[in-house]
Amino acid sequence: MFIVLLILASLRIRSVLADSVEDNNKEKRGPPPTSIEWMIYVYVASFIWSEIKQLYNEGLIEYLRDWYF
Repeated sequence: MFIVLLILASLRIRSVLADSVEDNNKEKRGPPPTSIEWMIYVYVASFIWSEIKQLYNEGLIEYLRDWYF
């Protein structure tokens, strides 16, 4: 799913909302995030949150042991 979202974002598929907002924000640097980019942000944030929860539940030593052993 993550790779599909990245491919869609790289194709620069824009939503109708992003096109209408872009006209109002010409003074700012770059276009606003598209809906695809927001989905990528949520996916990455949920992955980071999952890792933080795992670290908290297992403890630092067990968490690092899972990575390296």
